[in-house]
Order: sequence, then C-alpha cells, then structure tokens
Amino acid sequence: EGCEAILFAAHPKSHHSSKAFAASLGMLKNALDVAKEHGLRFVYLSSMTVFAGNAKRAGGSFTATESAAPIPYGAYSESKCFGEQLVRLYADNHGLDTLVVRPSLLYGPGLYGAWLIPKLISKAAGGEPIATHEYANGLPEFELLHVRDFCAAMKRLMAASGLPPVVHVGSASAISTYDLAGQLIALSGSASALTRSRIDAEVRNVLSAPSPTMKGLVPTQRTGSPLAKGGGSSIVTT
Repeated sequence: EGCEAILFAAHPKSHHSSKAFAASLGMLKNALDVAKEHGLRFVYLSSMTVFAGNAKRAGGSFTATESAAPIPYGAYSESKCFGEQLVRLYADNHGLDTLVVRPSLLYGPGLYGAWLIPKLISKAAGGEPIATHEYANGLPEFELLHVRDFCAAMKRLMAASGLPPVVHVGSASAISTYDLAGQLIALSGSASALTRSRIDAEVRNVLSAPSPTMKGLVPTQRTGSPLAKGGGSSIVTT
C-alpha cells in the first residue's frame, strides 16, 4: 500500500553458477508478478556484463550504446540478459511500466568483501607486493562508477517519465587494474611493489557510450574522484 515502484536489485550471493542463474530468474519473476498485480512501475538493475560476448567477439573491448544488442558470455552475464528479456516480456504482454538500468562497476562506501578495490587498499596499507593481471590481448579495464553518483542518477531516473526502455549509467572512461593499483599505492604513500602477472587467456572489457538520456536528466557535476582519469568524475552526466 502506498508503493509506486519496485527497484529490483536482488541477486544470489554467489552468482556464477547455473543454480544462481535459476534463482535470479525465479526471484525476478516473483517481483514482476507483484508489480503486475498492483500496477507498479518496475525498474530492473542489470549490468554492463550483458555485453561480455560482444567484447569477446570484438577481440577484447567493446563500447556499448543503449541500443546495442547484448551478447552475454558466462552464467552471470546470461542471467542478467535473460532477466532483461523477462522484464521486456512483462512490458509487452501485461503493459507493465518498466525500465532496465545498466550501471558500470560500482565502488565506494559499503562495497567491500572480495571486490578488487578493498583488496588493493588492504595490500597497499600493509606494504605488500601487488601483482595485477595482463591477459594475452591486453590489460583488464573497468569503468568505475561511485556509489553516490549511481544513487544520484537513480533518484533522477525514478522520478522521470517518458524514458527509453534501457538506460546506461556510467562514466564512459576506463582504468586498467594496473593503473588503478598504481594510483592507490601513490595515494596511500605505500611502499608496495607493483608488477604484472601474465595470464594465458583473453580479457573482455566493456565500456559504455555516453547516455543521451542521462545527459538530458542530470546537470554536470564532479565528484573529484581520484580514480577517474583526468582527476574527476562526470559519471552522473553520462
């Protein structure tokens, strides 16, 4: 009662298995059924990883527009892609008001655990040696999105109307794991030695093209994040 929208961000704790794939779609369908029953707007948080297969086909790197057809690769990528299709089916078959949001990789307060940045900070703080990967076709790169910028963007998207079915929220600027580790070492004044470890496999990097939708919704802002190239972040504008 009193709810106007569902913002669906759930996924299993471990999301790289077939079991997790099934659980993700099951949770999503339950939430979609609730939205259908009560006539709620439904916003689905997907991921840029739906373009992992595009990057693989492109030789390692792919810049995705909002209209690009995703080609998933791997269980998590596939679960997000199938989730998007399920959301689209509910929009087409039941007239549900839906929005799919594909954010870049989040970092910032509250995002801890096994994720790369906390690991690098921990090693740099302890002066431990740091080795980042170098794949056969290049360095792994991430398009980082600060959680505060992401929340600011979501507030505007949740309040907006007349949006396209898919919106990208990202910085359109990537940083390699090697450069990221180097910046963290420098920022902390660490004595950690930084090296590259060769991996006999291919990396799949996905970068988002600037979003016309976000450009129209959000005024230019800068967070001053030291992890963005150029010393700042215009994440919420793109």
